[in-house]
Amino acid sequence: YGHVIFESLASGCLPLISDMTPWNDFDKECCGSIISLDDIDLFRKKIEEYIVMDTSKFTWYQMNAIQYAQKKYLSSIKQSGYNKVFLKNMYISDETEQE
Repeated sequence: YGHVIFESLASGCLPLISDMTPWNDFDKECCGSIISLDDIDLFRKKIEEYIVMDTSKFTWYQMNAIQYAQKKYLSSIKQSGYNKVFLKNMYISDETEQE
């Protein structure tokens, strides 16, 4: 699944990962970089870019990472069926308490 990648994003860290993971869109959200394993020079360039990035721009990227993680989390909850299970149990619980 890539828990380390999610945890990095949720913490405001900017992941620098290969294009061989299921995470294939967060670079479009400006919250990390996805690079081919064959492109070592681009990996180096991105690391250097993050090192010299000014604080306000880096903070902007960090906030994007946190927001992206929140969006992914909420989406995964909606798609997982947990909402139906918990809402159903809450409804049953409310009916039981009323009796």
